[in-house]
Amino acid sequence: MIAAVPIVYYYCSGKKAKDETKGVTMLEAPVPFDMTRRFKVFHVLDAGALAHSSDNDKYNEFFGDPVVLFLFDGDNSLYDDKIIDVPKGKKVVQVGTFKYSNTIGNERTVPVLKVM
Repeated sequence: MIAAVPIVYYYCSGKKAKDETKGVTMLEAPVPFDMTRRFKVFHVLDAGALAHSSDNDKYNEFFGDPVVLFLFDGDNSLYDDKIIDVPKGKKVVQVGTFKYSNTIGNERTVPVLKVM
């Protein structure tokens, strides 16, 4: 949770880039993301939403690292504090990375995910 705090300060400080997809690098092909199937959005951007991952079941929630970015795909209704549970039969794949610098100049890179 502490690692995500600079992200929020970066985007709330008015230093947001004009094109928030500027730091996104897409992979040539999606790769499986098997770390978790549960996420909690903590900050919505123009291009998508940053979310914390959960490594526990829904009865013992803890959301933390890794932080991930879900890009909007036209149908998404992402909002702060939304819980994203990946339905059975669907999978999470990493489609890229999102790189940015926080307010204290530390470079961060987080995976860009998509539910398929």
